[in-house]
Amino acid sequence: SSCWQTSKPLPEGLEEDADIPEDSGKGQLRKALLALRGRGTSEYNEALVATDKALDLGDLGAHEGLAYNMKATFEWLMGDASSAMDYIQKSISLDPQLTQSYVKRACMYLENSEFMCYVVALSPN
Repeated sequence: SSCWQTSKPLPEGLEEDADIPEDSGKGQLRKALLALRGRGTSEYNEALVATDKALDLGDLGAHEGLAYNMKATFEWLMGDASSAMDYIQKSISLDPQLTQSYVKRACMYLENSEFMCYVVALSPN
């Protein structure tokens, strides 16, 4: 479903030419985003590992909400709907302006046949 697609330009501050050490939280988040461009199993696995490492390392600043958004996506794709919802809620609480998190939350409700929750999922509260 298009709800789960993540390919888009790198966020400001995580651009390919930005001077970010790869062994930092931001470096690992950038690594995860770049890996997702490949769209293959090995790239998704690399992105999952890098996302987990980014969250473990921390110091993500304004990108922490995006990291939790990505973690939610991986949890959902691995079949852990409960954890995915927890992570997407955390993403929204950290970055209420990240529209993609509201869309993913709505998709989770729709794919779980929770239509009434779908309407609520699109609201910021």
